[in-house]
Amino acid sequence: MTSLSNDNSPEFNLVFYGTLRSQEVLKLVLGDDLFKQISFEEVSVKGSTFYVSGQTYPMLVDTGDDTRSPALIVKNLPREALERLDYYEENLYGAKKIAVFHSDGRQSTAYAYAPSENLVSNGKIWRFEAWQQNHERDFINTIVLPEMNRFVRGKSPCMVPAYDAVMGMGLNTGWLAAQRQNQANGILAEKRIEPGMR
Repeated sequence: MTSLSNDNSPEFNLVFYGTLRSQEVLKLVLGDDLFKQISFEEVSVKGSTFYVSGQTYPMLVDTGDDTRSPALIVKNLPREALERLDYYEENLYGAKKIAVFHSDGRQSTAYAYAPSENLVSNGKIWRFEAWQQNHERDFINTIVLPEMNRFVRGKSPCMVPAYDAVMGMGLNTGWLAAQRQNQANGILAEKRIEPGMR
């Protein structure tokens, strides 16, 4: 497994089988400008997604048969996106090339973030739709926003821009207007997104 941000290729295709299938999560991880540069395609990958023990996110496990799991291939990811993705995946996942199966019957390869040896499955199948309904909002609040805020602070500790992605989630308009002004002034928005707020 490898860190993609060390690769010299100008752009990449990555396949996501877990939480990064959520466009809301992906937009927060990449930031609004990079998110606008990419395109998506629904695909499948070999293996099954299982819950990581004690967590609400998954790991992809090769079950040794022809089982496939739904996935999302993200095309034309620019190099700037890779540092953000590597940071988000931390030491729990590393990049690995895997087979991708397209709906028209084609097969290709793309990088995916495969689980490290430290991750252990609890043996329960993870389903994206159930995760979105039951865990996505809390996952964004407790993992995605804090992690990406730390990333941005580390990159620019004096001037930290608010994410357009957070700004566009339909939060209350008074707060939204204040945060747009803060964004213009280079101040990071730190707002917990409550369940049902979109």
